[in-house]
Amino acid sequence: MLAPGKVFTDPVHGDIHLTKLEVALIDSRPFQRLKRIRQLGNTHLVYPGAVHTRFSHSLGALKVVERLLDVVWRQGLGLHGVEDDLFAEWRAHRDRRDLRKWREVKVLARLGALLHDLCHVPAGHTVEDDLDVLEPHDENGGRFEALWRQLSDEVPERLRQLVDEFDDEECEEVERTLLDASGDLHVQLRPLIVSKADDTLELKQMEYPFCADLVGNTICADLLDYLDRDHLFTGLPESLGRRFVSAFFVTPSERGSFSKRLALNILRDGHERTDIVSELLKALRYRYELSERALVHPAKLAADAMLGESIERWEWALWWSKARRRGLLEVDASSATYSLDHLPGDRADLEKAAEKKKKSKKEWRETDLGEVEEEVREEMEKHFRQLGDEGLLDFLAQLPERAAPDLPRPLLRASARLAEDLRDRRLFRVAERIGAGDVSPDDVFEDYGEPAERAKLETEAQVFAGLGAEPKVILWIPPSDMRLKLAEVLVQQETGIAPFVTYERSRSRRGSDIYDAHERLWAAYVFVRRDVDDRQEKMVAAYLGWRMGIRWERHRYMGRHPDQWPLRLAVAQAFDADFDSRVDEVLAEHGEDLAKVAARLPKTFKALEQRVKKVEIADGA
Repeated sequence: MLAPGKVFTDPVHGDIHLTKLEVALIDSRPFQRLKRIRQLGNTHLVYPGAVHTRFSHSLGALKVVERLLDVVWRQGLGLHGVEDDLFAEWRAHRDRRDLRKWREVKVLARLGALLHDLCHVPAGHTVEDDLDVLEPHDENGGRFEALWRQLSDEVPERLRQLVDEFDDEECEEVERTLLDASGDLHVQLRPLIVSKADDTLELKQMEYPFCADLVGNTICADLLDYLDRDHLFTGLPESLGRRFVSAFFVTPSERGSFSKRLALNILRDGHERTDIVSELLKALRYRYELSERALVHPAKLAADAMLGESIERWEWALWWSKARRRGLLEVDASSATYSLDHLPGDRADLEKAAEKKKKSKKEWRETDLGEVEEEVREEMEKHFRQLGDEGLLDFLAQLPERAAPDLPRPLLRASARLAEDLRDRRLFRVAERIGAGDVSPDDVFEDYGEPAERAKLETEAQVFAGLGAEPKVILWIPPSDMRLKLAEVLVQQETGIAPFVTYERSRSRRGSDIYDAHERLWAAYVFVRRDVDDRQEKMVAAYLGWRMGIRWERHRYMGRHPDQWPLRLAVAQAFDADFDSRVDEVLAEHGEDLAKVAARLPKTFKALEQRVKKVEIADGA
């Protein structure tokens, strides 16, 4: 089963050779679905060539692991090699069991690289990391188990087709060691796929912890493939050397917490190998530039926001139905007088009263609202596990016709409209933006990053601007860490083994500019549909500035204090006044009366403007 099975020709790495066991895994439906999931999500709307998939990336990661394994196995035998690495230790024993260990390592590392993205779903980073609608792929033990059951049902039969003179005992061993959840290989492989799940092995418990480093550390097979692949298909320039790869080795078995770990030897004759360090930093810079130019491009973020909003409307509909059955809504949501515009606010209020932010994930799941949320996620998971990117858009576009009859149609129609607009590239445009230099990303996300709270603001802003029921305002508030990964790759330096980021912080801090720049990539956006005119956009910006205490970049002419923006905008409209001086004059002249108006801000700008006009008429009389 480890005999040659197939050769794929890849545009990045050339020929990729696979064993029959790997072919059987690839031919399963859970793996084939990765062909329908783009590696960079909606980036193809900005860079048309970026349509490469998780499938091709997974094959590429396997090829990189193959090369890394060759490097570390021969490390102690080559020029400037490391003498006291793990494999030199194995070879010194001259024990046949160590040769078996090496074979186990090769199988585990190759399968780990091949399957490391198995749990990805369409729009995964958007719905998991940015919007928190689903549990992240690398924490989602339930998703892994569901996909693995399906995979386990199909692999044995495919193996029988691939292997001549099939040996049932060999197949039974594959099932026992790999496919069965209690099998030795399965237990070691699972943490390479769902590395952050609560029930995965810690590195110190793994027999071969360096396999986890090979697949998923900062500088690893995953990164080394996607840097080349993403740059190739976006068309962005890249010139990354690979000399530093020759410095990888596996630490010996008696190094405490750093035993049997993948590390880079950055020393030669007691001195730092600056060429290795420079190439390592260059890889980190290319990763940053890819984020800057592709992953956080405003048009790509607008597409992510639209897709996220479409998915959230579907999620609201499911939540509404399940919460209503449990009697959790304080109002009769089934009554004809209940407006679905109230749903985000009602949900946000319920979650606030239940102190969701103060509870751990486990504590929250044990509450009534948490149970509803889990039921909704599981129902959504069933669809996400089967769909690809385009299939997801088609599914959302057809929700009003295909969804269960007890789900509210207005929400489903709104979801469908957003999906259709995205499918036809009718992207929302940027109305406002605020960056990390002007606000605290942690504070903004803490206050307004929760889906229900953000949805409540969107709804209120839309009502204030008189934009109707269709979704026309989307707030994009990403987590403050921006998926930043520090350089945790281990290096061997003068005092022993340490993470590269620790080593650098104690020296010249090379690379700190990369982390600083990555953190500055954070920005919150307000997106509006293309048919929102300039006047309505000002109303939206004024309202959100007031509610969130944010002095948005494009509308700072409204004044230094965003809590005054709605009133100042209404004064400008009612008195035909410019913001440079005339608005301040009007406020000074009618200050007391206008202060009363501002004290109880109406729900709509139209009502606010009418009250301001009444002040003008009354004072004129």
